[in-house]
Amino acid sequence: MSLWVNLYGVLIRPNSSVALRFRGSALLGCVVARWTHSLKSAEELAQATDTHAPSLYRVLRALASAGIFAEDQDQRFHSTSLAATLQSDLPGSLRFFAMTELGEEHYPAWEHALYSVKTGEIAFNHRFGMPMWEFFAANPENARIFYDAMANLTTWVNEATLSSYDFSPFSKTVDVAGGHGSFIIGILKANPMMRGFLFDLPRVMKKAKQRISEEGSQIAVKPLAATFSNPCPKAAMLIC
Repeated sequence: MSLWVNLYGVLIRPNSSVALRFRGSALLGCVVARWTHSLKSAEELAQATDTHAPSLYRVLRALASAGIFAEDQDQRFHSTSLAATLQSDLPGSLRFFAMTELGEEHYPAWEHALYSVKTGEIAFNHRFGMPMWEFFAANPENARIFYDAMANLTTWVNEATLSSYDFSPFSKTVDVAGGHGSFIIGILKANPMMRGFLFDLPRVMKKAKQRISEEGSQIAVKPLAATFSNPCPKAAMLIC
């Protein structure tokens, strides 16, 4: 959890130079994948990732100041435990969370925060001319990254939630806006006698059904495609 807190501390500074460089680093997650414990120079990493070595060096130094990488006296870098959160193939990855928070939709909306303060209206809608969910419907790649980001966060909170809350008294659970289903799957694995319903938008259900099918017959969860205006199924436990 401390890694998540440290990373989030970088991301929530929308005007910081480190946050700007982290945005590029998240998109260049392949940089992290190019080395594990070995030291690499900016030149070596630039060659492997088709980037400009002097510019990449500046990015790496800025990230090193936040503990995301570390630089030695010979201007070589090595990965840290915080940098590992940028790799999508490791448990506890927050790569997609970093990409969506500092990506093409959330970050530009922050530039219009003053508009929200002055008018009380939503900065995102002002910047893009539509609500966020409409934007995702029109931009499926951005939506994919966002939902993967939500799955990233769920990985971090699942264990803490399941260890601190007793779901056993309930026979049914509905996860509203549950995305790809990681959270409710975790609940049902810990409570195999419970039935679950996953409630989200139709465009989300394809990935959710795939995720559920990967669990086989271990869990009883039914994905329900719906909109926010539809009534939720009746349940003893409702998670929003």
